[in-house]
Amino acid sequence: MESIGDILTRLMNSTVWGMLIKLNLLKYKWNEVVGENLAKVTKLEKIDGRNAIISVSSPVWASQIKYMEDSIKRKINWYMGSNIVNKITVIFTKK
Repeated sequence: MESIGDILTRLMNSTVWGMLIKLNLLKYKWNEVVGENLAKVTKLEKIDGRNAIISVSSPVWASQIKYMEDSIKRKINWYMGSNIVNKITVIFTKK
């Protein structure tokens, strides 16, 4: 008989629900994924298709995030366990 943990792990790895759970965990653990300093000035808004939408608190950070795009994509994909993101769109939002 499978344990509840085994069943949940299998569901997270094989269903749309699992992907939604992982995306929400990614948002929740954003500071662990990208680092505390970057998390202070960014927010993962959503993943639309294979595009991560990240908001920033200043135009200067928008430029910096574009410069760091490959590194951020690698970190997100590593956390998600698959190559889910191939593009990052940065939006500026005033706080």
